[in-house]
Amino acid sequence: MSIGVAAVLATCTAALDANEMMHAATRDPALLQAHLSFGPPSGSSNTYRLVFQTNSTTTPGASAAGGLVKWGASPASLATTVAAGCRSYSIADMCGAPANSSANFIAPGFIFDALLTIPATHAAPVYYCISADGGKTWSPVKAFRNGPKSIVQGGVQGGVQGRTKFLAFGDMGVPSAGSFSAENSTALLEERVGDADFVLHVGDLSYAVGRAHIWSEFGHQIAGIASVVPYMVAIGNHEYDFPGQPFAPKIFTYGTDGGGECGLPYNARYHMPGPELVAGPGDYVITANGGAAAPTTPAMPLPRDYGPRFDPRMYSPTTTTNNNNSKRMPGDGDGGGGGGGAAALGAKSRHVPGSEGELPAMNNLFYSFQIGNVHVAVLSSEHNMTVGSTQLQWLDADLAAVNRTETPWVVFGEHRPFFDSSSASLLPELGFLKKMLEPTLLKHKVDLALFGHIHQYTRTCRMVDHKCNDAGPVYMVIGTAGATTQVPFIPKALEPWVKVQSMLWGISSFDAVNSSHMHVQWIQDKDSIVGDDFWITRGSALLP
Repeated sequence: MSIGVAAVLATCTAALDANEMMHAATRDPALLQAHLSFGPPSGSSNTYRLVFQTNSTTTPGASAAGGLVKWGASPASLATTVAAGCRSYSIADMCGAPANSSANFIAPGFIFDALLTIPATHAAPVYYCISADGGKTWSPVKAFRNGPKSIVQGGVQGGVQGRTKFLAFGDMGVPSAGSFSAENSTALLEERVGDADFVLHVGDLSYAVGRAHIWSEFGHQIAGIASVVPYMVAIGNHEYDFPGQPFAPKIFTYGTDGGGECGLPYNARYHMPGPELVAGPGDYVITANGGAAAPTTPAMPLPRDYGPRFDPRMYSPTTTTNNNNSKRMPGDGDGGGGGGGAAALGAKSRHVPGSEGELPAMNNLFYSFQIGNVHVAVLSSEHNMTVGSTQLQWLDADLAAVNRTETPWVVFGEHRPFFDSSSASLLPELGFLKKMLEPTLLKHKVDLALFGHIHQYTRTCRMVDHKCNDAGPVYMVIGTAGATTQVPFIPKALEPWVKVQSMLWGISSFDAVNSSHMHVQWIQDKDSIVGDDFWITRGSALLP
């Protein structure tokens, strides 16, 4: 059962029994859009981010200094209190239309961000509640498991960290914005999240695309899930893409899909365990404090047949900085050359002091985490991943550091696929992404690659260069959680590496049973029927 806001008392409300608190996915407004994510490594402890927010800065009693989290080993003993940091954003931070329209923008309120440090030996569930008003009122008590649910903390199975289960999908949205299957997918996730150790959403989260209220709708929609397991995300085109984005080869289909948000609401509302980054011309660089800095190692240029890298002459500001720290784009009503899409959108190039074309610091672009016997690495398909780029260098180093004896399974995720069996496979960036990324995945013996972007289901054999081969990963396109736009499939008979195709919607479930076998199911959301059921084995062929 769930508790309404009126029932939230000055002490944490324990309305569910211990098992329900950890498994019940209740859509309660008092949860304040709460969502967990894995935090950065911290010695012998596990860390988690807990982000939650008010609906507005006028929420009664709420204040920027009012974010608190209390947690402990039982609902009756929440002995540790953690103060949450606070951030927000305004209409002035939006970089184009429709996001910067007063008809579409709604202030997000106070976004609170708390870092919870839990000893790795903490075997009990972690019970917690949250407050936005300095402890005057508290949410219902929720709970999550500190580590894999399948084993006692600190335990191992044959030298391998414990069995790990997770759910994954992409391209969800909310029903009010046209993602009609999102309700079914959310309900399916709520049914199954009790057994999962984390959820991975590979891009295109809310489909707000400049309509601010949709971010809040989405936050409340997933809060019952994301408040009981880490909810890990990747950036997609509908969170980010805009005219003048730092990395946009001419032949790519990067366009205006971000609706003038340019990744800012996405970055403010989520906190993944990645490095703080800032964009330079065509690439991202790591900085100590998230401020501007010159790239330390310039990325190699793209091959000539893929067009030029970001050319600052195409999008460099032509007028002085205005009051919202943005600069005008050529053709954006300033008499500058070349109107095009930027002028049509009224887009502006975000600017941080430093080299032209920079963006505010972001930490949700590429990152990795490990739980039980699974290591997951996530990249941004909307940013530079060419040879020598920060992203690709990071991925190579991250995968090289995985101890495959302790953590045998390696999973890769990003939004745009580079293997697909629909007509979208003809898009030029797919071939480019394959050329840039497949060698690294093969080098490090990645087992599974997960993508969204295409709103259909495709699953391949283990393969290398479009040929079934046990030396490569299984590729899955799982952008089937709600978004409805679809394109024709290329008949499976023409692509022998394609094992299953489906135009239906659903979510995927993964169970890394041990060091050699992972059980995978794709479940249709309208009727919970299993549409695909298979095993991935390490070191041998894919089982039927």
